[in-house]
Amino acid sequence: RTGAATLRWAMAEAGRDPGDLMVRVPAPVVRTDAGAVDVEATMAAVPDLLKDGATEVRADIRWACPDLADTAAGFAHLVELFAGHAGTA
Repeated sequence: RTGAATLRWAMAEAGRDPGDLMVRVPAPVVRTDAGAVDVEATMAAVPDLLKDGATEVRADIRWACPDLADTAAGFAHLVELFAGHAGTA
């Protein structure tokens, strides 16, 4: 059982609603050989994180948009990747 599952079980045992538990986790960063963040590979971890009980997965906009010059496009790319991977969880 994952840590989140253990906490939800303990909450239920204590008479609390386990659905109230929020589990925030960072996406584990995968880097290219050059040291840059591989956004696609990093976001590929989303399904496993959600299956393990995460309710929020943190990502850094700078992964998709290192210079922040085109933040809207970088954010849209992260959202697209998250949505695509979250749908497989």
